[in-house]
Amino acid sequence: MEIRLLGHCITSIRICRHLFQMESEAHGMGKITVDFGQITGKPLKPVHGICNGPLSGNKDFTDDYRDIGIPFVRLHDTGYGSKAYYVDISAVFPHFSADENDPANYFFQHTDQLLTAIDKAGARIIYRLGESIDHTIYKRHARPPQDFDKWTRICVNIIRHYNEGWADGYKLGIQYWEIWNEPDIGGNNRVSPMWAGGTQEQAFSLYRKAATAIKAYDPSLKVGGMAFTSFNPYSRQFIYYCAAEKLPLDFYSFHSYFHDIESLGRSAAACREYLDQQGFTGAEIIFDEWNYFWDEYEGNLWIGCRQDPAVAERLYTRQKNETGASFVAASFIAMNSMPIDIAAYYDGQYRMNWCGLYNIYGAKQKTYYAFKAYGQMVASGGCIVKSSCDMEGVYCLAVDNGQTGYILLSNYRGDDQLATLVIAGLAEGDTQAERILLDKEHDLTLDRREHFHGYQVEQTLRLARHTVALIKISRT
Repeated sequence: MEIRLLGHCITSIRICRHLFQMESEAHGMGKITVDFGQITGKPLKPVHGICNGPLSGNKDFTDDYRDIGIPFVRLHDTGYGSKAYYVDISAVFPHFSADENDPANYFFQHTDQLLTAIDKAGARIIYRLGESIDHTIYKRHARPPQDFDKWTRICVNIIRHYNEGWADGYKLGIQYWEIWNEPDIGGNNRVSPMWAGGTQEQAFSLYRKAATAIKAYDPSLKVGGMAFTSFNPYSRQFIYYCAAEKLPLDFYSFHSYFHDIESLGRSAAACREYLDQQGFTGAEIIFDEWNYFWDEYEGNLWIGCRQDPAVAERLYTRQKNETGASFVAASFIAMNSMPIDIAAYYDGQYRMNWCGLYNIYGAKQKTYYAFKAYGQMVASGGCIVKSSCDMEGVYCLAVDNGQTGYILLSNYRGDDQLATLVIAGLAEGDTQAERILLDKEHDLTLDRREHFHGYQVEQTLRLARHTVALIKISRT
């Protein structure tokens, strides 16, 4: 990505604009405009949450989570490969026939270690009450509980342990309690990896019992679910059921593995509209599983990446390289214009195929730096400023806190192209601009620093496909 300064003041910019337009016409140049004089007052959304971590395998990524500023950690498929030790109801309360009122029958130790590490990292917790996915022939735990009422009492005791100190516990103040995960997956529920042998009516009944009991215990807690595979007819029926039964629904959660960001926006908008229609105008939308999913594969990519190692390798490599990084940055940008309140990327565990932050050895990958770029903008405390971009496949977002501004650009699906970047609404005096790049050759590293004067400046950018740029504007 190349940026060239065209003028040091308004007068010189006006002189240069004619020459600049001739160059633009010659190259079919697009235009990006950021106006720091028009602040919307809206903060950035906490959409750079993540599933799991910061403890993963034998490694501790707490410092990395702090570096990124992870706002939320959603817990599901936790400790994948050794998940029997974490979070799941069957892990915390391993013998379902035991007395659920006796603290001695709970095994909290490993989960305690994980949750206190998340708290230390400064992230809030979304605790999924349920079970992890099970792809084996016999779904031992990923099926309807034997006794819904007892299962609900166990859930309340887990909440008590982490919020009121029950059973030598903690006071972590966990607000978000998500009930189950993807009961709609699998079609034929006899072989569903999440709800084997169960029916839709049973799933809704489990939610009713758990949500009602949790709210009876502490009305200030947020309950919701059910972490559906998408916004689909099954989940519409769930929302309708909650409305008809007058059940609490503080948040609706859903997932998507995708490549078309605009289609996500349409789905989120439809979800928001339906929640509002059913009276849940205050319900948050939590998008708590997502990742890049595209390989130009003819057929079912889920099956393809399970059966063909070459397909899996291409997909998982792209999630970690500049393709995945530009996708993640573009998604962060776009989600700020969608009715999504919180998001959590899947996954932060480095030994997971689906982790784009690290490779299997725990080394940072390109996608990590996309999280870091967005995290820097959030940490600045700035509000979103008006911006526009007429380039297909290129995404733009800018914030300003009065002293420092940031512009995040991601060419996720556009061609290699030139662009006019117009930065307006600058304060009088000296302004410093730093260009920080994330692409095939750069890992969010400083590439260029410039100083200029004036209320407005125009620059030329050469945006290669799968390039992310963070431009830091400092007033001196």
